[in-house]
Amino acid sequence: MDPRKEKYRKIFKGVQDEMSLLLLKETKKLEPLDVSIKASSSRASAINKLRIDMCEPLQLQQHKKKLLCVELAGSRSGREIIEALIAEESNNQSRLLFVEFGSFMGASSKRWSQVVDHIDVITVDPWIDDLSEYLSEIRVCPIRNSMVKGFSHDEYSQMIEDLKAMGIFYYVKTLLNDYKNILPIRGRSPYLLFQLHLRGIYPDIIYYDANKSGVDLRIALELFPFSILCGDDFMWKDENGQIPLQAALEEIQQIYGGKVDFLGQSWILRR
Repeated sequence: MDPRKEKYRKIFKGVQDEMSLLLLKETKKLEPLDVSIKASSSRASAINKLRIDMCEPLQLQQHKKKLLCVELAGSRSGREIIEALIAEESNNQSRLLFVEFGSFMGASSKRWSQVVDHIDVITVDPWIDDLSEYLSEIRVCPIRNSMVKGFSHDEYSQMIEDLKAMGIFYYVKTLLNDYKNILPIRGRSPYLLFQLHLRGIYPDIIYYDANKSGVDLRIALELFPFSILCGDDFMWKDENGQIPLQAALEEIQQIYGGKVDFLGQSWILRR
């Protein structure tokens, strides 16, 4: 990664972590939502209003070629336990609500949206970075290139060129446009969590592929104690060789209780 970009990333992450800690304190002042909202028609109405207010309208151009997307999940991602969770929880709801933080190119959103018929996926990502350089690096990285081995050289090169020409947000919006049960929203956790709480939208499942410090997970539990938390990066190590997400989940278990199930990089906090 470009050292200059890495420096900016660390600065922003530090500020964001401080803001998350302040927001965690503020959650104590909020009245809890009635969990029965999850099964009410009002949630469906609130989701439709969210689509109007926050899913930026897209004026589609005509694309003669099919857009491709990369799901950065290796053969040991363990995402089948998340799919099993969706199938299991869908038996308890007439329509399931799955909120995903960290969508990248939208491939995981497509995955979750197709596990069962009666599901809505709110997928949240800033979508502000130029991913073309990052994806080019992955292609030639001997450790990570297995995640993109399904693409031919020409396909991958064309995807990079399309990303450069369209920009990541327009690219993802175009790619997901035919999936009417996916709501792509530009934003970040925990700010979007507060927006959901304000609107009375109670998620059944909250999935994190973006936060490894644990503070945002605690905010989610404070705002939505009856939501199931799950995510990615269970085995991810930082530059010091530490595994921050496992440490964060251990702390959360001490405070809130529960048990963590995991498979590969995927995890589920059951309470």
